[in-house]
Amino acid sequence: MADMGTGGGEFLADLLDILEDEAPHRSTATEAWEPNVPMAKTLLERRGVNVVAVTDDSQLPLADGEFDLVINRHESFDPVEVQRILQPGGCFLTQQVGGRNLAAINAALGTPPPAHSSWSLEPATQRLRENGFVIERAQEAMVETRFSDIGALVGFLRAITWQLPGFSVERYRDQLHHLHDRIWRRWRPHRRCTPIPDPGTTISRLGAAHKPQIIPQCHHPTAQG
Repeated sequence: MADMGTGGGEFLADLLDILEDEAPHRSTATEAWEPNVPMAKTLLERRGVNVVAVTDDSQLPLADGEFDLVINRHESFDPVEVQRILQPGGCFLTQQVGGRNLAAINAALGTPPPAHSSWSLEPATQRLRENGFVIERAQEAMVETRFSDIGALVGFLRAITWQLPGFSVERYRDQLHHLHDRIWRRWRPHRRCTPIPDPGTTISRLGAAHKPQIIPQCHHPTAQG
């Protein structure tokens, strides 16, 4: 099994611990953000996972047909490379964040929407189909994201730099004051018991696809469930 974009390895570590004896006999995790790599190695290597640093989705340092399962949670991917590293009949399971994720935050602060705002379920599944995958399941959901106060929003924007590139409190001081006042007026009577909603939504997609198995005696690919 391969885990693309493992982050600090927390999700994969929990998954392997839950599976115990039923866990894959060999697992590899990739990670592109350099600060995460040593954390992932510390957490995962003692569980027998090979952690690999990557810099380019289109050139993964992994062998052809190496995995029967590739999982991907909130990580970009190149369908050609996923196809290459999967065994015939292998499965690709991914959860992606939509391009309109928290776009209302950008609107409230008077900035353009996040980059890749057109990324959604349809183009994601189309790219997979165009590269030979058979889609077994695909769905899209919009869920509410809540922040406890304006400080939590500021902390989020400082950590998630791709949501609003170049963000700083000084640069957006007036907009943040306005948003803080709006939230405070609406939720102050319930402040002790009600979390404050962010003016946006998160769009996530869950999809499963597999690489068709090629039967040597036949002249066409046969999908294996």
